Amino acid sequence: MVGDDMANPQRGIKPVRYRIPRDKSVARPTAPRDSAADKEFLTGVVMGKKASAPEERLANALYKYNVNFQFRFVINGWGQKNTVATEVDFVIMNRRITPVQVYGSFAHKSREQIEIDREKEEQITEFFGNYGGRKCIGVPDIDLETEEQADLFVRKEIL
Repeated sequence: MVGDDMANPQRGIKPVRYRIPRDKSVARPTAPRDSAADKEFLTGVVMGKKASAPEERLANALYKYNVNFQFRFVINGWGQKNTVATEVDFVIMNRRITPVQVYGSFAHKSREQIEIDREKEEQITEFFGNYGGRKCIGVPDIDLETEEQADLFVRKEIL
């Protein structure tokens, strides 16, 4: 044991760290903050149902303008062509019934998916047309990237 300490004379000695004190009076630059992102708070839920960020922004804009709507409205099979249930993202009940579908730009960009979406919009329009509803509005998620864009959409298309 004694021989081990003699072989390594640095053992047991801790290195000394020197610190240079900071001058706290000097203002340090901070990273710029995005004020729009700071004030936006999304929960991922609308009316107790899971929602994407664009869907939640649209719902918040509808709440802001006091517009009645139903989120994720389910239409069970109707007519001869439609035997399965169809989910409508928003059914807005303002002056007239307006169905709205929010499409993700990643999943809804292929030609096949665009055709499926168009057919689904036609079926939804047909269903709500029986009740005096307007044509189904399909909105891409890139048009709802900010609260301001969602507000603009509601003012232009719904109010």
